[in-house]
Amino acid sequence: MNRIRAIGLWITALAIIMTLLVSRGSLNLSPSGELAKSELYSILGWEMENFSAKWIHKIRTSGYSNSPTLDQNYSTIIEYLSLTNRLFYLESQLENLESDDNRKNNYNKTAATLIQDIESTRVSIISIRDKVEEFLESKISAEIQNHEIGYSGPMGLHFPPVDFRLTYSPKVLVISARNRIDMTEAILIRDDIKENDIIFIENAIKGTYKLSPYIANTGGLATYPSTISHRSSVYNIIDTAAHEWLHHYLFFKPLGQSYWSTNTMRSINETTANIFGKEISDAVYATMQSDGWKDIPNEYQNISSAPKNEPFDFRKEMQITRLEAENLLSDGHIEKAEEYMEDRRQYFISNGYYLRVLNQAYFAFHGTYADSPSSISPIYSQLMTIRHASSSLTEFINKVSSISNHEDFLRVVDKSKAADNKLIR
Repeated sequence: MNRIRAIGLWITALAIIMTLLVSRGSLNLSPSGELAKSELYSILGWEMENFSAKWIHKIRTSGYSNSPTLDQNYSTIIEYLSLTNRLFYLESQLENLESDDNRKNNYNKTAATLIQDIESTRVSIISIRDKVEEFLESKISAEIQNHEIGYSGPMGLHFPPVDFRLTYSPKVLVISARNRIDMTEAILIRDDIKENDIIFIENAIKGTYKLSPYIANTGGLATYPSTISHRSSVYNIIDTAAHEWLHHYLFFKPLGQSYWSTNTMRSINETTANIFGKEISDAVYATMQSDGWKDIPNEYQNISSAPKNEPFDFRKEMQITRLEAENLLSDGHIEKAEEYMEDRRQYFISNGYYLRVLNQAYFAFHGTYADSPSSISPIYSQLMTIRHASSSLTEFINKVSSISNHEDFLRVVDKSKAADNKLIR
């Protein structure tokens, strides 16, 4: 009982800390941000709904000796994937039905049937979700502990514990100036906001404040437990969960504590988490495959954004777009840059990549991840210089986590370059 009480206190403290951390970007709304106030995502509400439920389930099942076998866990994952794919299909059907252009005489009857099927599918997902989460959490935690990253908590607990909830991930309203690509505000928005409301908010911000807005989907959020989108493959769930876990860990390090200081430090944090997430997910997924896991053909796929068969280099074309937009903006041609980005958006759509928006805010958001096609930042290559000069993922994280500003970062990059040059000689 003392062990459970100690664990509960540590986990509750972490949940409070992470709630404060991830909510900082949504506090003190600007006048433009106020236009989205009615659609704000409540982190506190999410924590109250999910935090206790997750840990009550863990405590209730911690004493069970008849844990599921590996085959049973994989069968549960397959069932979960099938259900989430079905849920996405049904929700897409309802969304199409609700659009004005697609309303028909039998709308009410068809919508009622779809809503019933959606609710039934959600109930089925929730009934097995805890099992899927706990199995994947154990795999991710074991791999992280293999690298000896993290802290030893009370009673041998690995801290922070890997903990996430598969659910609807919130959206984020990103606001950028129009004359440059620069994120000036990021506000969490409810995941169930209607597309008409998204368009209304974006147009209102553009029209009233002459800013560049973009409401984007997210794959996850570093709440505690982490919020991970259920619209994803197993590999991406593992990747995102590891990514968000590193944010939890970095909160206690200079790098994480400097997250909100500048956009550059935000990018270093996010790109480091991407590198970490990929290495952990590669290792975990390889372990699962060696245990008998087979690739599942019905893992979640966003069909609307799937490319056509003809060759099209998305990364190359997005880089071209970003560079030309930057050039136009730097020369003061704001309208011309926006016209160019809209033309390019149509070009991407014609090649099978649906982009609802392509503007300054789009690049400001996606460019935060310096390894993305939307970025022209050197941060990713600089981080990889540090990674290549590190003997392990552990050493890499130890080096980067001590960074508190851009000058520190550049010093570590230069030191890593010098170390690489010595090895080459």
